[in-house]
Amino acid sequence: MFANVTIYQIQPGWIEQRLRHSRDVTGASGHAPTGYKSKYVLVNRESHKTMTISLWETRAAIQDAQNDEGHRQSSSRSHFAVGDGPQEVFEVATTATMQDGAEALPTGQFATVRTWTVLPGKMDERLHHSQEVSLAAIRKVPGWRGSLVLVNRASHKNVTLTLWGSKAERAAFERHDAASVQAYQQFAAGPITMEHFEVGDTA
Repeated sequence: MFANVTIYQIQPGWIEQRLRHSRDVTGASGHAPTGYKSKYVLVNRESHKTMTISLWETRAAIQDAQNDEGHRQSSSRSHFAVGDGPQEVFEVATTATMQDGAEALPTGQFATVRTWTVLPGKMDERLHHSQEVSLAAIRKVPGWRGSLVLVNRASHKNVTLTLWGSKAERAAFERHDAASVQAYQQFAAGPITMEHFEVGDTA
């Protein structure tokens, strides 16, 4: 599975319109592009920033959608973005939900996104650590709803999406999260960026 990650600034005061467009236009078209699986529309109301993580069966399916004029015109980005923003394709290396072996994708109302560059040659070790250590620990944390680990092996980039049931549960975990931050740093080639979002829409 692959993820197309799109990030941009929303025009001030237009977050609700952007989310309504996602639900009523993009999500209600009745015809999902070939290979499309699901999406997370994340918004930060203070910074007016949005991040959309759309999940696809193959990398080719993402490319086909990007080349489709109708798909581009219906996208929320074309209506609500201020300027340009990055768009990048990742491999979905890990999906984790509250139940072992669950096929459903994780859901939650609030999200933490950590982004960093992995040291060259350390990607497989980093993913092994995530599977065997990090996820085993976070599954026990109250309020955790699931995680996605996205990687771009060419750029050595890692994006980890962690979903929570409430903002308070997210904050309680992060106040005592020094151990996992230190674990990430052993694989990081630079600073680790952490951002908070509300999950505005999923489909």
